[in-house]
Amino acid sequence: MYPKVPQSLPTANPDEILPTISRWSKASSIILIGIFIGAIALAATLKYKVTIKAPIIVRPEGELRLVEAGIEGTVERIEVKNNQQVQQGEIIAYLKEQQLRYTEQNLQANLEKIKQQLEQIQLQLVALKTQIKAETLANERTIAAATSRWHLLEQEYLEKQTVTQADVREAQAAKRLAEEELSLYQQLEGTGAIAKRQLKEKEAALEIAVARLQRAEALVNPSKSAVKEAQQEIAKTQALGESNLAELKQEQELLLRQQTDLEKQRQSAQHSLQQMQLNLNKLTIRSPISGTIQELSLRNQGQVVELGEVVAQIIPQQAPLIIKAQLNQNAISQVKVGQGTTMRIDSCIYT
Repeated sequence: MYPKVPQSLPTANPDEILPTISRWSKASSIILIGIFIGAIALAATLKYKVTIKAPIIVRPEGELRLVEAGIEGTVERIEVKNNQQVQQGEIIAYLKEQQLRYTEQNLQANLEKIKQQLEQIQLQLVALKTQIKAETLANERTIAAATSRWHLLEQEYLEKQTVTQADVREAQAAKRLAEEELSLYQQLEGTGAIAKRQLKEKEAALEIAVARLQRAEALVNPSKSAVKEAQQEIAKTQALGESNLAELKQEQELLLRQQTDLEKQRQSAQHSLQQMQLNLNKLTIRSPISGTIQELSLRNQGQVVELGEVVAQIIPQQAPLIIKAQLNQNAISQVKVGQGTTMRIDSCIYT
């Protein structure tokens, strides 16, 4: 007899088949799941570097500084080259212009000649001033001496005039006395009281008194010719001195006019020389700023440079750079406006 077979198999319980999961295994699983979820969250929130390769153009912000030739000339020597850093005032090149050198030499020679003429005139003016002073003193002394002589002659004339007037009065008194005595003797002669000889003596005394009076009257007005000559000498000396001084002062005025004209010529020549030196300084082309030579138009010696011609272009030192990148469509979505970037240039063509 066969055993009885059941119609269906009993259902298996997982707990009856799998081993029991420990507490530490459960904790580890939870931690791993948390890390995975955290990583996804961090990936969604944290920023990470994206490398994009693209062609770019780098140029300084603003305009390049142009260096222009301040004068026409020929290149004598070039001191810099393209892409070279230069400092403000550093020499870029030397130009030469022979005609300017000749003109400068002529101006210097002319200026030196004018200075010598001014020095000669100054010496003449000093000598002339001394001569005028000496002439003035000499005239004053001569006039003073002539005036003193005139005063002396005038005094002598007045003294003579006083003496002769006294002599006239004395002669007049003697004549009256002789006339009275003669009249008395003439009266006594008729009486025989006096001798005839005594009467003749009185007549002779009267004649002497008359002659003395005539002589005194002749001298009563002495000649003023000496006094007049002294006055004329004073006037003559004064006129001669004034004439000499006038000639000296006229010569002085002429020298002063020449000095003024030469001083104007000196100032004009000095101004022309300074202007010429400015032009000569322009033959040395210098960098107006510190920076880098972007482009140098000077190629070789003997090159002709025109006035105002651009000879170099300089990038200002520490000028901000403008970078333009040409991104493809796929890369555009990976960048945003205002996003910071780190640039690395693999190769560069400097133009």
